[in-house]
Amino acid sequence: MGLQKCAVQNGTLDQLYLTTCPDASRTDINHSALWIQNTYGQIVNMHSDFCMIVTGATPGSGVWLTGPTAAGSGKCTDVTVDEWNFGSEGPDFQFTNDHSHLYMTGNSSGGLTQNNQGDANQYWAELPTNSAN
Repeated sequence: MGLQKCAVQNGTLDQLYLTTCPDASRTDINHSALWIQNTYGQIVNMHSDFCMIVTGATPGSGVWLTGPTAAGSGKCTDVTVDEWNFGSEGPDFQFTNDHSHLYMTGNSSGGLTQNNQGDANQYWAELPTNSAN
């Protein structure tokens, strides 16, 4: 079993961290903890419109955020480093970056990295939210 944490944007910065997931039954969920995957395969933060991007193509390289093409656009520049494919295994997902072909992986220090397949911390679940978006 993996870490069971949620990815959250650190304020308005290009940094991510893992933390306890918000209670989906509440009406005051921090939108920095909510994400969508758009039609371009980009994983977009619902608060800032920043997208998850990789900084390298080797295991252990980081996952960060990059700014949107325009405020409120819900999209970033179309480049493979910010595009992700997902596969499912039961109710869980694995996200593979189109550039590095590595898996998004949570680590015990609270960050996101990339790794080869086989790590329990690279399984992600879609949690219900009460967001209107």
